Amino acid sequence: MRKRNNNSVLAAVAVLSIVLLAGCTELPGRQSAKNEVEQSISEDAQQNIGEVVKQELGKAAATVQQAVEETATKVVDEVKADSISKDLSVSQAIGSASVLSMDNAVGEIEVTAVAGDQIHVIATISSHNSSLHKSDRQKIMDDAEVSVEVSGDTLKVSTHSKSSPKKDLWTWAQDKYGYSDFTISYNIELPASMNEYKITNNVGQIRLRNLEGKYHIVSNVGAINIEGAKFTGKSTVESDTGSIRMDIAAMKDNSSLKAKTQVGSLSAVLADGMKCSLEAKSELGQIKGVEGGKTDINGGGPLLSLSSEIGAITVQ
Repeated sequence: MRKRNNNSVLAAVAVLSIVLLAGCTELPGRQSAKNEVEQSISEDAQQNIGEVVKQELGKAAATVQQAVEETATKVVDEVKADSISKDLSVSQAIGSASVLSMDNAVGEIEVTAVAGDQIHVIATISSHNSSLHKSDRQKIMDDAEVSVEVSGDTLKVSTHSKSSPKKDLWTWAQDKYGYSDFTISYNIELPASMNEYKITNNVGQIRLRNLEGKYHIVSNVGAINIEGAKFTGKSTVESDTGSIRMDIAAMKDNSSLKAKTQVGSLSAVLADGMKCSLEAKSELGQIKGVEGGKTDINGGGPLLSLSSEIGAITVQ
């Protein structure tokens, strides 16, 4: 079936309306025709205008999202560019732990699965190189350490003061010196046997590579990039402002994934032959590569839900 051209329909209906309402014809049911024409104009106009507005708002929102995301990246990069920095590191065996837990304020987080039975963490503290707070800044770095705390099956990675390990470094520095203008970025390698990831980053990018398990990922401002993911159990990936890009290698039969952005694009690349039942919904933004609503991919399978309040969704 050919898709009707809304512009042509509007033009034709408008001409017919003028003829009928001007009294140039004595067709039976003139009043009925008038009512139908007015309703048709209203419905088609609303549909046409609504789609245009939706697309334009989606484009504008994408521009805003990109600007915010670039600004967040720029903030981190500028601090790094003109800054003093210090690398902290820790390595230890994971034992029976299977869950990684992190909550970071400002910085980048990169996590990669590797062979072996140890977790390796490098935390980089970067502080803007200015004369203000110069002595305090050095004291903060000298007193900082990164640790991996074991609690049951969970490894909690954090950077804190040696003298106050229960507080994160930002809270401690603000309380002690009234100064916390620095970033902390993490590069983490951990055993492939880990199977759950609870990561929150307020400002900055999150990059995850070749991780298998349950994902609970939250970003307030910044992009989330996931490569070679194998999802098991119920997983969620959420971004308030920033894009989500996922390369999905597999979804186990009992798994599900809900990925959601408030303002930002969302893209998913599915492995060849992967089975899933995909739901895609965008309030303001285009959906590409799949129809909106629910679609069974390769016969259907685990639920993959992609939603965006403002932003495009792309599936490949």
